[in-house]
Amino acid sequence: MITYRQFILTCITVILVVTLLCIPVSADRMTVESLEIIDRSVREVTADYHVDHWHGRLPVVIQGKHISLGAVFTGADGKAIPLMEEDTFYDTGRGTFTGDYIFNVRLADGAPTGIVTLLCHGDHVHVRGQQAGETNIVFQLQEDDKVVWESPSIGVNVRKDDTPTEIVGDGTIQIAELKIIDRSVREVTADHHFDHWHGRLPVVTKGTHISLGAEFTTEDGEKVPLMEEDIFYDPGRGVFTGAYIFNVRLADGAPRGIVELLCHGDHVHVRGQQDGRTALVFMLQRDDDVVWESAEINVMVEDPDMAPAPAEPAESPGFGLLAALGGLMVVIYASRR
Repeated sequence: MITYRQFILTCITVILVVTLLCIPVSADRMTVESLEIIDRSVREVTADYHVDHWHGRLPVVIQGKHISLGAVFTGADGKAIPLMEEDTFYDTGRGTFTGDYIFNVRLADGAPTGIVTLLCHGDHVHVRGQQAGETNIVFQLQEDDKVVWESPSIGVNVRKDDTPTEIVGDGTIQIAELKIIDRSVREVTADHHFDHWHGRLPVVTKGTHISLGAEFTTEDGEKVPLMEEDIFYDPGRGVFTGAYIFNVRLADGAPRGIVELLCHGDHVHVRGQQDGRTALVFMLQRDDDVVWESAEINVMVEDPDMAPAPAEPAESPGFGLLAALGGLMVVIYASRR
């Protein structure tokens, strides 16, 4: 006959074993078999790491410009490790990460400083040249803010640019930064630097619109004056008074019928027509001439009538198993009394 003491000890042993089985494997044990570094300007592998060494090299960085590098991490099981997309990475309201990892970069220990600046975008990194020279960097795999794997160091070279400066638009204006403002809350929702975006546009509800303002900054640090709405819509305004127009269009090849676009001179409206995703390009105009365009950025339209019902919270299988085992032990104990 089982004693009460034996019953308690058995229950404690079972609970400890099941609890240990339910604990996920620590991220510190992450194993990376290989890492491919991708030059995103040509979408080709430029360097790859195997075991404990590198093959290939990183692209040369031009002083004052940057290179954009993607990565493919392969785990011990031969499968690619999922990386967090940039829009999720920059979504400040994302809460807990959904299991995706972050690709990051740092200067190698003891490497020369002041040669490059490094920026993480979740699934890719930017290496910007500050001054001519050579330094070394280390690529990292992170889970949240915790580094779970690092590569050996690899060299990166920065040199001065001897080619003429690229002319933007018709050459009358060069834009270094564009901030898109959600006018409903008067806050920056996305900003464009050089050739890429940070942040995202607000989700558009079908049948309604979002109102977006803009702040263009030239390479000289000057703000570009935008034409006010009442002047823009005045048919008798004659010649424009030096102000520019903020406009928007669908990106080339982007899905049509998702949004309707309207220019108001110093802001634009994006109205949702049907559920889906498309891409936009923001423009700076002088009269009817486009003098600058941004890279494309996605916009999402949601139909509230098509929203799925909230899912019932899933019961943790670990606790359910514990409860079942506990009940079984009680039955066994009662039957032996």
